Amino acid sequence: MLSGVVVYAPQRLHLEGAGVTETAFPDPHAKFRFRYTGLRLLLHAHGRYFLLPACWATSPEARAIALPDDTSLRLEFSLTITPPVCPAEQ
Repeated sequence: MLSGVVVYAPQRLHLEGAGVTETAFPDPHAKFRFRYTGLRLLLHAHGRYFLLPACWATSPEARAIALPDDTSLRLEFSLTITPPVCPAEQ
């Protein structure tokens, strides 16, 4: 079981993948204006977080996402017990 991850970013990161959702916050003065949900932590190594879309197993185009481990982003981790609702394979 992989931990759930929510990523907050000051600018749009264009993170994509089956199950990934981007939310833009309207406050132009907020430090983190974009939120990405539907991600799972694969591993943390060499100053980077490697994430997978929650529905990576159902998507033939799934790829890992590498993000820096620094203060430019805020990451929240959670225990995920319920499997994600994934789109049907195409």
